[in-house]
Amino acid sequence: MRFGRTATAAAFAMFFTIVTVPTADAATASTACGSGYSRVGHYPITSSMAQAKNPGGYLDIYYSSSTGKNCGVAYPTSTHQGKTSMLEVDMRKSGNSTWTGDSGNFTYYAGPVYVSARGACIDALGFVTDGYDYRGGFYGKHCG
Repeated sequence: MRFGRTATAAAFAMFFTIVTVPTADAATASTACGSGYSRVGHYPITSSMAQAKNPGGYLDIYYSSSTGKNCGVAYPTSTHQGKTSMLEVDMRKSGNSTWTGDSGNFTYYAGPVYVSARGACIDALGFVTDGYDYRGGFYGKHCG
């Protein structure tokens, strides 16, 4: 009997741990860039499809004045949090031809992506695919 209770307790503990891990991951999307970063932009990632009236996700931009780096994270709306979606975030210093990015099938967010741009502007793009293709971004923002 003792073995049965121990095995049951261990199985319950393992199940509880597996179930709670995604919740912890979801909470880290807003702090993915690390300490010292403040959010400077929050942009909707939208679709041109008439059926997709609401944004599919958001592109958040953070900045660290101590490092001079910008950080980008793209994530789906809360409706799709916890479900695997194709997500992408791309950034570059304005005027550069090379983009830095992160893309793949993620459950909560793509990124963080970092770009050094002290005294310069940045360009950033976000993509979400969950049955519709959502795209959003900007060029020449967050200059400084």
